[in-house]
Amino acid sequence: MAKCPICQRDLPEADIIVASRETSDRAGALFTLAKKTDAYADYLRAVSTFEQACRLWRDNVEANAGVSQAKLALAQACLLHCDFELGLATADPDNQAHFDVIRKLQAGKADRDFCVRRAFARNKALLVALVVGLVVSIAFAGYSFRKMRDLDHKAAAHSLHEPASRHSSSH
Repeated sequence: MAKCPICQRDLPEADIIVASRETSDRAGALFTLAKKTDAYADYLRAVSTFEQACRLWRDNVEANAGVSQAKLALAQACLLHCDFELGLATADPDNQAHFDVIRKLQAGKADRDFCVRRAFARNKALLVALVVGLVVSIAFAGYSFRKMRDLDHKAAAHSLHEPASRHSSSH
């Protein structure tokens, strides 16, 4: 008798091995589905089910290989969808088979981060230019308004003096 690592019941070791293999088979079917749908949730279900099979019986070679393959496939799907953080969190840095996808995920993340920083700097420069343009426009409008007002005052003052000078010359 051995204690089941999941339910903590005493079970014959052969039953635990059978349960691990059945769980591994179910995980394999989920992994096949995940490769067809390319959906993160399907990949995650496959990884989780393979891991459950490993918890039942840690010597389950098929389940251990399935965890690695499913994580690698999920990381590759993340790379294709530019979901670099999830891909890096999923890929196993201790597994040599994952090194290439990890390198590509890191490079993609670095490129994206550079583009984001450059876009932020460009948008910041545009915002500064817009603010400066707005301030200059407001200042020019104020200056123009004062000039027009001064010209109107001069014209009004001139028109007030002109009629008086005409009346005095005609008398």
